[in-house]
Amino acid sequence: GLRAEKTQLIFARAENLDVDCGRLLRETLAQFGGRGGGQPTLAQGGLPDGGQLEAALEAAIERLRAS
Repeated sequence: GLRAEKTQLIFARAENLDVDCGRLLRETLAQFGGRGGGQPTLAQGGLPDGGQLEAALEAAIERLRAS
């Protein structure tokens, strides 16, 4: 089958929020074969298959809700 192009993601937060964007992005992308990381306030990474973007975003939202 065809594979979608690599997709880049950026997670960012306001200084007053208690979310580690680097950890959130790294752990979420690892589930989908991607890589990423950064600082608590700003992180970037990529998915090897852009077709997984929606599922990855949903997984990140679930991680936020669980924290």
